[in-house]
Amino acid sequence: MAAINADTLLPVSAVVNGVNPAKVDLTARHKGESGNTIDLRLNYYAGETTPPGLSCVIVAISGGTGNPDLSAAIAAMGDTWWTDVICPYSDGASLTALEAEATSRNGPLVMQDMAIYCAVRGTYAGLTTWAGTRNSEHTVNRRGIRTPYSG
Repeated sequence: MAAINADTLLPVSAVVNGVNPAKVDLTARHKGESGNTIDLRLNYYAGETTPPGLSCVIVAISGGTGNPDLSAAIAAMGDTWWTDVICPYSDGASLTALEAEATSRNGPLVMQDMAIYCAVRGTYAGLTTWAGTRNSEHTVNRRGIRTPYSG
């Protein structure tokens, strides 16, 4: 637990469970929906093993809701030409706000093209459904494929 909390690059913090002291609870350091997608696992690399006598049950992080309003961040972009924007949020409100900004920068009098990148985790069917909700030439999924656009 101390090692987890000491590593500030980890996306989680750890505390002893308040009911069962043999359990450790992990909490996403950053609030919102993106914390629900943190990948928790043991023995990630080949050759790693769990110490004898230690048993672990990993339960996916859940309960993160909402995402920050990006309007202040978009306003802070000013007139600077941002060609690539990485967005950690894949919800409709966040991407719609960024796509609207990208569209306004891509007009004939401005010509500041902007690509928005985000990552989404899920099943094939779920990802196909998600991609169908995006209709922008400015958004690129994690595989580098632009979302469907019917402009």
